Amino acid sequence: RGLGGQVRQALVRARGQRLLGAWTRLGARSGANFGRAVLVLVYWVLCAPFALTARRAAGQTGLVAGDEERGQAAVSGSRTDGLTSQY
Repeated sequence: RGLGGQVRQALVRARGQRLLGAWTRLGARSGANFGRAVLVLVYWVLCAPFALTARRAAGQTGLVAGDEERGQAAVSGSRTDGLTSQY
């Protein structure tokens, strides 16, 4: 009699909150999965072809894997002789 209407309203509100929470969780999960799928797609569509192209180009120029290390050692040895600290 007295509080029946308020109880019904509270139950409806509680069910609505549960439904809204479930909808929000579903949106967060699907958003995360969509983001993951977009990143994988971007990698395979953009990054992988450029990497393969760069690998082929390096093979045609005759570069060897250790060339850049030897060149860096030659440059860094002459530049850092007088340095004693970073500052």
